[in-house]
Amino acid sequence: MVLAGHSYGGTVALATAARHGDRVRAVFVNEPALRTLVSEPAEQKAIADDSKAFGPVVAAVKEGDNAKGVRAMLEVVNDQPGAFDGASPAAQQMLMENAHSLPAMFDAAPPPAISCEQLLRYPGQALVARGEATRPFFRIQADAALRCLRNAKGLVVPQGRHSWPSAEPERYRDALLAFLKAL
Repeated sequence: MVLAGHSYGGTVALATAARHGDRVRAVFVNEPALRTLVSEPAEQKAIADDSKAFGPVVAAVKEGDNAKGVRAMLEVVNDQPGAFDGASPAAQQMLMENAHSLPAMFDAAPPPAISCEQLLRYPGQALVARGEATRPFFRIQADAALRCLRNAKGLVVPQGRHSWPSAEPERYRDALLAFLKAL
C-alpha cells in the first residue's frame, strides 16, 4: 500500500508506516505535524514560539465564531495575511461549509507520539514535501520527518506555503504522480 497525506493526514500516514512498515510500501507526505520527531531544543522552542500565531484562531473558536476562525486559520497556516480572500471562490466555499469542524481540531487528542527511532526502522520509500515559504511550525517538523526516514527524498516547493496542495492541486498531483512513477 502507498499512503499520501497532507498536514495531519501526513501525520497519520507516517504513524501508519512506523507501526505497520511491512504493509506500507511508500509514503508521500506534505508538512506532517509531528512534534515528537523534533529533538533539538532550539527547534522545539522555535515551534513553540511559532505556534503562538494560532492564538487568533483559538480565540475565534472560543467565541463561537467558526467563520472568523477559518479565515484566521488560513492566514496563520500560510503565514500570509489575506490568504482566505486570495483563495479561489470554490476553496472559500468549501472551507466555510466545513467551518463547523474547526472546534474539533482544537479538542482532538494529540497526534500519535511517533519517535524518530520508529521512523528510522520504516523500510519503505518516502517523500517529504514542504513549501519554501512555509512557516517554522510546519517547516521544522517536515525537515525532522525527512531526517528520520532512511529512504526518503525531500521536495521543497518553490514559493509554496502550507496549503499549496489545495492552492495548486495540479502541481501537487504532478509531484505525487512523479513519486509514484519512480517507485
